[in-house]
Amino acid sequence: MPILCQTIVDRCLSALDAEGSDRYVWDRDFLPAISNTNEWMVSLFNSVFSAKKLSEESLGELKKIRLWQANMYSGFNFDSLVVGDELWSVLAIYVKNATVPSSPTLPSAISTSVFRSDVRLLDPGKSCKRTTDEKVAEKNRNPFVEGSDIFGCEDLIEYAYVNSTVFGATLAEYPIYPSVAGELIAVSYLAKPTSPINIGDSLNFPETLTDMIVDKTLNYLAYKQGDAPLLSISDRSINQLTVLMT
Repeated sequence: MPILCQTIVDRCLSALDAEGSDRYVWDRDFLPAISNTNEWMVSLFNSVFSAKKLSEESLGELKKIRLWQANMYSGFNFDSLVVGDELWSVLAIYVKNATVPSSPTLPSAISTSVFRSDVRLLDPGKSCKRTTDEKVAEKNRNPFVEGSDIFGCEDLIEYAYVNSTVFGATLAEYPIYPSVAGELIAVSYLAKPTSPINIGDSLNFPETLTDMIVDKTLNYLAYKQGDAPLLSISDRSINQLTVLMT
């Protein structure tokens, strides 16, 4: 369940012994404090993911799976303006999917992949392994490297993708090997948590993190008043998050 901003505000007011007063208001005090806390939580999770102390899959509230038609270069591009989400992390890419309709109209592939909100995923199909540029360079010489199609047998092919790169395109691109140019692909990803605007909005983090988010919001409020130093991301914060999420 996401964490309601109203819950954060109520908990903060209680801690500040300010219920029913006009000392703290949403636009001036809580909105910037909660927005800063949201960004701090994103940075904290990035640190935890980098340290491999937690799987990105743990953020179920932000996990989504959508369909695209691969571009003419067998790539996937994420355009947040089209999708409505800001990409935080790609979790998995699937090819050879089963969909409804089973044979959707697929126009000629173009230089940018096409978001297909008109198609529903039934079965993700074959998973692509995340690989590196070094391994991709071996795919035409080594049939056992992910992304190679030297054997030419679909059952033996292990599809692969490379993390975001740019090949003269305006959008970051995730190349997929062997080529699936013009085909439907399914992408599982984490949507980056958006900052709230209204007090009726929510933060898309697990409910177990409510205490941490309230404490950090109080910290930002105190910093604004000059009452306390601003806390940075520390090993203690990383360890606390890891404990809460496992």
